[in-house]
Amino acid sequence: MIGKKAFTALLILAAFVASIYAPIKILPIKFSARTSTSPFNTGWNGTSEFYNTLISEGYDVYTLNSMDDLDHLIATNDTVLYLVIAPDIPFSFTDVDKLLSILNRASHVSFLIADENVTSNALLSRLFHSSISGLILRDPKSPYGLEHPIVECELNGTVYTLVLNVASYILLHSSREQTKVLCKYDDKPIVAYFELEKYHGIVVSDSSIFINQFFEEEYLNKSIPKRYTPIDNSHFALALVRLLTHNSTNYKIIIDCAHYKTIDLNSLIGLPIPPIGLILSLFLVAIIRFLDALYLTFLEYLTVIMRILALFIVTFFVYSILKRAGGRVGFDEGIYRHRETKVIYEVELPGRRVYDIKYLSKKDAIELLASLYTILCRVALRELKIDLSRIDEPPVQERFRLIFKDKSDKALKTILTLRKVYEYHSGKRRFIWPPILFWKRTLSKLILNSEMILEVMGATIVGKPGVKGVEYRLRKV
Repeated sequence: MIGKKAFTALLILAAFVASIYAPIKILPIKFSARTSTSPFNTGWNGTSEFYNTLISEGYDVYTLNSMDDLDHLIATNDTVLYLVIAPDIPFSFTDVDKLLSILNRASHVSFLIADENVTSNALLSRLFHSSISGLILRDPKSPYGLEHPIVECELNGTVYTLVLNVASYILLHSSREQTKVLCKYDDKPIVAYFELEKYHGIVVSDSSIFINQFFEEEYLNKSIPKRYTPIDNSHFALALVRLLTHNSTNYKIIIDCAHYKTIDLNSLIGLPIPPIGLILSLFLVAIIRFLDALYLTFLEYLTVIMRILALFIVTFFVYSILKRAGGRVGFDEGIYRHRETKVIYEVELPGRRVYDIKYLSKKDAIELLASLYTILCRVALRELKIDLSRIDEPPVQERFRLIFKDKSDKALKTILTLRKVYEYHSGKRRFIWPPILFWKRTLSKLILNSEMILEVMGATIVGKPGVKGVEYRLRKV
């Protein structure tokens, strides 16, 4: 099995060779400076799957990279659906004025705005006299975690069950007959439909139903492997689009990307990309042809047995290079130790940085594990209402086993070991029994076990997609 680095290197090599046949032109490529929810982002928190689905539905979809480009997209008597999904940059009043003045030339305009933050509030206030509160909704009854509320939305007679992700709610600043609340949680509006004289619009106080993690089934299955309820996020997202476009693919769908932070690589590098690839690919092809000719000439002077032996030697040589270039195959404990150690230090000890586990002393490992015990205690007290310092008490231990189920023995052993280290670090214990001989190996094992414990509490120390980090939880304590 080839490692990720080796596979990436092979892809780059193939791209260089393919660029020989590519036309020489400057590529106006833009990448997100942050992993924003733009259609350019194909990661778990992008909206590329939603974008591709709209195209497969037959819609003409346009991405607006600058407010100055809007004038070229809107023609007289167009029908337009304008999409805003969790922008990074807040709308200014100038942006709103320019947007509405240009959209006025269209024959019909609909708006779909999905945002759990306050960055869209200037636009929402102007259009629908509403805003997003920015306060996170929490559902203590949700089997998917506190920050994943389960709601039901009725649209055109169909009830959709949605699982939200760090959602907020809508503030309606004026009561209008044209306003219809489609979805509520704890008596707070989540989805609202506005049917005004000039335009229609739907506001969703959560962007997650459009992002890849909660829209695309493959990502969803990885994020939520067990389904306790139906999850109709993607069906509901498309139903909103069909409602606002009146089931007509003649609508122009414009996705606002002008309010995402981006870096223009072309202006950053200042060079046309294909010519560089052309020069390098020609050089690489020349090397490959030389080695190929040399190898074939060498084989001509060998017997059949020697040719087979030479083939095995070359194969082993290539495999060794790819393995070294790609790193270890499978679980590499050193990499995990390095990554998780760094994360915990950034959370609990911001004044120190550890970039290689081999430079950790015994004192560092003890200090790190003591900090880890403190983190687990604080998060458990906050999320599960369990005091891990009293884990020996039968009522506490019984509730602990009830929550962790088949993982309870492993989790309990981890907590008790961490507590010993913590007591040793704080001077409450003179020695640890049984003694720990291999501190770095123990450090790695306890960090991985702690990640398992934190997963149950809806947190992470290794930055798993879609899960709030420990540092977020600690800020809330």
